[in-house]
Amino acid sequence: MNCLAVWYEHKPSRAREKLDIELHLNLWKLNKKNGEKESPFKNFLDIGIKILEPSNVANICIFTPFKVSKKEIEDLGHYFEDDNRLVAAIFNEEFNSTASTQSKTLQIKDAEDNIQFYVYMVDIKNDVVRPPKNYGGTVIRIKVRSHAGIKPLYYRIRINSDKLEELYTQYKPESTWLESHSTNTELIDFRVNEKRNLDKSLLEEMHDSGVVNFKRVDYFVMREFKYDYVSSQTEMVRSRRLEEDLWDSYVGDDCECGKIIAYHWKWPVPPEVAVRGFNAFVKYRFLTSDRKTRRRFFLFLLFVGFLGGGLGTLLMKLIEIWWK
Repeated sequence: MNCLAVWYEHKPSRAREKLDIELHLNLWKLNKKNGEKESPFKNFLDIGIKILEPSNVANICIFTPFKVSKKEIEDLGHYFEDDNRLVAAIFNEEFNSTASTQSKTLQIKDAEDNIQFYVYMVDIKNDVVRPPKNYGGTVIRIKVRSHAGIKPLYYRIRINSDKLEELYTQYKPESTWLESHSTNTELIDFRVNEKRNLDKSLLEEMHDSGVVNFKRVDYFVMREFKYDYVSSQTEMVRSRRLEEDLWDSYVGDDCECGKIIAYHWKWPVPPEVAVRGFNAFVKYRFLTSDRKTRRRFFLFLLFVGFLGGGLGTLLMKLIEIWWK
């Protein structure tokens, strides 16, 4: 099962109704600077949720199809407080942040100083709960602190987990051992709220709690230069290179961000129609050549050379015997 889920829990005093949200997803796979052999990559997923009308929302819930501990969940709201250049880069708009009247809330304003939305800085210890019902993965429940007039309300968290690699499938041709490099194909099958891929009991809870409509989904896959984009289920909107000096602090000091391209898809299509779920299938191709592969290829060439030389010598002796 490779499908994530997003839903909400309404306040007891309010009626259950469909909730309109915007969803921002950044799927990262970066090289670690220390070059660990067992886990050379850092995998993480940034999830941003903009609740357009939060007054009826008690909790926003996220299901991951793999186990996630609290230590692997990180709030990203503080990045909006620290660096206005990063705020503009994340949303690709001329936005900046200022403090709000609420201690854990930031105002995000446009170039004309108009408030576009509010960012809530999540306290992972006190605002996030992992209920016992996990449906084979993990349910992350985030408390929504709605205040009068503070809307839309934006939450952004990061899931740091090598288990994100379960969303990827890699294929190597069988002839790899004959080559000095390896041509690899990577398939990323990323799904959100696809009913056929979710546990039926989970679907029941989602329906009883509160269904969300995605008014807009922005999905980014971050990959190194060596990855060649081949195809995707939905047409890609654009791609761009990330600025190293700007994004290094955002991704962490333990990984490299100097040669990364962001590939962007968005839903719904057409934009005026909300979606309940989506499937983002992407195919990449890339070359690898490590010391082990090169050594194996060299030994193969050496073996072929010795074999060819031995057969040539034997053939010459046979010809000499025959000629006599």
